[in-house]
Amino acid sequence: MKTLINDNDGFRTYVYLNDAAHPPGFKHLKITTQWLDAKNPQDEQKKYEMLLDDQSMQNLINALKQ
Repeated sequence: MKTLINDNDGFRTYVYLNDAAHPPGFKHLKITTQWLDAKNPQDEQKKYEMLLDDQSMQNLINALKQ
């Protein structure tokens, strides 16, 4: 699932959260940016990527709620 989390005057930040192919039960988290005034505005730059188990996912949720 791709979700826009910020649009700062054409500089967009997206988060992707999907089930990981491997290992089973993990989530795949990826954060990207996209600049609409770039030479190729459809291109996204990967900024961060990780795999999360259930406990890691809960820790992230708790941290974001603060």
